[in-house]
This record gives sequence, C-alpha cells and structure tokens, in this order.
Amino acid sequence: MNKAFLLLSLVFLAGCVVTTQEASLPTISETTALRNEKGLTNIGKVYVGMTFSEVKTVMGNVTTIGYEKSPLNTSGNEAITIKNPYREETLDIKGKQYLVAYYFINVLKSDEMVSDDELIPLVFLNDYLVGKGWDFFIKLKN
Repeated sequence: MNKAFLLLSLVFLAGCVVTTQEASLPTISETTALRNEKGLTNIGKVYVGMTFSEVKTVMGNVTTIGYEKSPLNTSGNEAITIKNPYREETLDIKGKQYLVAYYFINVLKSDEMVSDDELIPLVFLNDYLVGKGWDFFIKLKN
C-alpha cells in the first residue's frame, strides 16, 4: 500500500514541476511584423520618405473590419469601418514638431474598443514619414 501511494504521489508531483526557463515573449517589433503581415491595411506599402498625403492615399480614409446585417437592406450586409488615421497628435521633441498619425491595422479583441495594440503610429516631420511602428515611436520619445 505504501509503495503504491508513494508511486502515485511521485507521478502526481512530477506533473507539477515548474521549469525555471521562461518562454521567450515576442518583442514589439516581432508582434508588429506579425500584425502587419495579417493586418487589414496596406501598412506594408508605406515607407519612410512618403508624404502625409501619399500615406493617406495608400492607407485610405477607412478600414473595413467586418460586416453586419443591415436592418434597412435585407439583401446585403453593411460594412463596419474605422476612420483612418484613427487619431493624430503633435509632439514637440527637442524643438521639432512631429505629427503622429495612429492607423488602425488589426482587430485583436472584438470588444467594440480600439486599443493601442490595434494601432500603429506613423511619425511625420515636415510632412514626410520619418518612422513607423511602436519601436520607432518609443525611441523617439525617449
């Protein structure tokens, strides 16, 4: 009986072993790259040196994130869209005025809210794109 209990306890405890090696979490740039690859937008066609109006042409004024049944039109569906850029802000860093346009790139959680991790910042200086993504934005602010 003791041997059976000891053997059962060892098997149970072996299943409870915790490893000390942490799983490697993706970096901001890795998650951004994954989202861009699967995203709903043309963010991959946007490159440094483009003007703000060129970026707006490539990205469009809205991003369609889904469709819902239209109560007025029973024959079709109505597009659910988010305006682009979703929001804008101006940053004064070392005497330079940067425009940051946050573009919606992907639905990560269907909660009727747009969170920062569903956006990508595009940073402009003198109307030209100087960088994109959270890595660039964070480095610029720091």
